[in-house]
Amino acid sequence: MGSLQPIPVLKMKKRKPLNRRKLPILGFTLIELLVVVSIISILAGLLLVNLQNIRGRARDLKRKHDLNEVKKALRLYYNDNQSYPQAGVSGNIGEGCGGGACTWGVSTFGFSGNTYMQKLPEDPLDDNPQYYYEQTDSENFTLSACLENQTDSSGVSCSYCGSQLCYQVKAD
Repeated sequence: MGSLQPIPVLKMKKRKPLNRRKLPILGFTLIELLVVVSIISILAGLLLVNLQNIRGRARDLKRKHDLNEVKKALRLYYNDNQSYPQAGVSGNIGEGCGGGACTWGVSTFGFSGNTYMQKLPEDPLDDNPQYYYEQTDSENFTLSACLENQTDSSGVSCSYCGSQLCYQVKAD
């Protein structure tokens, strides 16, 4: 057998102590975090304001559409009766709903067995009747709806809406 050889021992190098000043910074300072949070807060606030304006404009668009649909129904009524229905109280259509005054959002608009509109529309906010019908004479009428967007180019001033603008549809 051979002679036994000693196993070489690995010598470890001494490590130098870490200098903390030369290490890279691995995080954000409190100031940086506060700046980012404040910027996000400002942007979120601006977004919420614009979102409310968009909702109001969407409701205004629905109001305009509703009035144009009622206008078509009134024209059908006119074709059958040679006059538009009289105005009722509170801006309602005074006749054409089962012998009595029509109510926005509830009544079916029809006369003498003819149904012109299954259900008269109601305002999207549904807190007050915001639709108004006015018969100026047997040949003319005006439908009005109060608008939320005060910068709407199709809005006009009317007595029903106080300081708000309204959208109006008239007989052709």
